Amino acid sequence: MAEPAETAVSVLMLVVATGCTWLGWTSLRRPREAPASVRGPGWLVRTWGLGYLVLGVGLFTQEASRAGGEDPFWSLVLIRWIAGPLLVFSLMAGAVRRWRERRAGRVASEGRRA
Repeated sequence: MAEPAETAVSVLMLVVATGCTWLGWTSLRRPREAPASVRGPGWLVRTWGLGYLVLGVGLFTQEASRAGGEDPFWSLVLIRWIAGPLLVFSLMAGAVRRWRERRAGRVASEGRRA
């Protein structure tokens, strides 16, 4: 029988996985209502949403299969090789986009002074 601490961590991970899945799904369906950290072109928001959706599904299946006593190998593959790169790529692309916008705004404001 599992200890209460292990059960509590499993339940917490299932809640987090459900939240990740919900956040990813809503970002895929309505990219204009995405969180402020990933606002931008539709492809950027959808890539981020897909990453969170895959992360949530992977975490949920991993915790559910651990609770059932199985080895969740394919869910680790989902998280490491699909969700991870999608999330990292989308966050890096969003940061570069915001940096370019700030730089363009700074250059435009300096051009007005001269």
